[in-house]
Amino acid sequence: DAWLQQLFESLSLLLPADNPVPRLLTPRQSALLWRQVIGQDDDPLPDVEGLVQLAQQARALAFRWRWTAAQLAGGFTPEHARFAHWHDLYQARLRQENLLDQPGLLQWILEQPLLQRGELTFPRTIFLHGFNDHSEPQLLHLMQCAQRSGSNITFSQLPPRSAQCHSVAFAQLGEQFGAAVNWALARRATAAGQPVRIGIVIPNLQNKRADL
Repeated sequence: DAWLQQLFESLSLLLPADNPVPRLLTPRQSALLWRQVIGQDDDPLPDVEGLVQLAQQARALAFRWRWTAAQLAGGFTPEHARFAHWHDLYQARLRQENLLDQPGLLQWILEQPLLQRGELTFPRTIFLHGFNDHSEPQLLHLMQCAQRSGSNITFSQLPPRSAQCHSVAFAQLGEQFGAAVNWALARRATAAGQPVRIGIVIPNLQNKRADL
C-alpha cells in the first residue's frame, strides 16, 4: 500500500494541469460513501454496517480478478443484482466527484500514459511478500507492466507446513472476532505454561480496527 501511495504521489506531480488528479479516499471515507449509496436503497436493510464492509471486500475482490461491469452484473441471485446496482451508483459517485478508492488505485496507476510511455518507471527490483495466489489477474497484470519497464519480480517463498483447517460460520460479522480471541485464549490455557505462539489473521485489518 505504501509503495502504491508513492507511485500515486509521483504521478500526481507529473500529470498535466488539464488532467485533474483524483482525490484518494481512505478506507473510512470509502465506507462513508458506500453507506450513503446503500442508504438510498428502497427496501429497509438490516445491518447496514455489515453490508458496507461486505461491499468494500467485494469491490476489492472484483479488482483483484479484473472483473468487468458485465461480469459484476451477471450474477444469478437477487443479492448479486443488488450489489451490482450499488456498485454502479458507487462508481458514478466516484466519477462525479473525481474520487479514487484503494481497490481502484493500482488500476488507475497502470492506466496512466506517463507510466506506459516510460516517463515514470518501476524500481529495478520488486520483491513481493505475502502473495499466496500468484495467478490473480491483477497481480499478473502488474507483473507484466513492471517487466516491460525492465523490473525484476521476486516472490518470497515460505516452506509449506502441515495444518488442519476448519470453517466456522457466524450470524453476525462481529461475532467472529470474539470467537477468535476466545479460541486463542483456550489454546494458551492448554499449553500448560509452555511458550506458545498464536496468530490471528484478519483480512482488511485497517477497515476493521474500530470493530476490534
